[in-house]
Amino acid sequence: MSHVKGSNLLNRHAFVKEKFDPDAWDRVLASLADNDARLLSPRILASSWYPFDLYNRLDLAMCQVLAGGDLELCRTLGVDSARRALSGTYRLYLKDGAEAILRRLAVLHRSFYDSGSLDVTYLGPGQCAIRTVYVPRSTLTNCLVAEGFYRTVVEMCGGLEVQVSEGNCSAHGARFCLFNVRWEDTVTTHPPA
Repeated sequence: MSHVKGSNLLNRHAFVKEKFDPDAWDRVLASLADNDARLLSPRILASSWYPFDLYNRLDLAMCQVLAGGDLELCRTLGVDSARRALSGTYRLYLKDGAEAILRRLAVLHRSFYDSGSLDVTYLGPGQCAIRTVYVPRSTLTNCLVAEGFYRTVVEMCGGLEVQVSEGNCSAHGARFCLFNVRWEDTVTTHPPA
């Protein structure tokens, strides 16, 4: 069974508390199966590991309860996750530009997921491919979160006209997810490989 770090779930909790009414988190928890709700209440521990499937069910429940089933909320969750990640410890990476921080995503991935992998291939100025393996597989909600996350990371580094598209998706039977990221680069530094 795959797991995610509790800090990922705490980010979801903080997002709901900041963006929705005071009872929104309780409504999301009430929509989950009892076992899932118990894992998320009364407290989520940042350093603990939680089932990856729970993480995906939480995202889906948030879309259903808070957005009337609109999965676009997942991209917004990705935006929020990137902003939270890059406003803390990892904010120092922003000055190095999009290419540098995207290359570091593999290390970040291992910090927050106990299985699977993430590899970034630089394809030239302002473009890369991000190959992600989720165990056992990704979900549509997870991929939408990733799209929002990658786009926001590049934008926070000064990238303009950012486009993220998913070519392969393990949620649809592919062996891995493949995201193509393109942007107009405003930073001309060349980070270490």
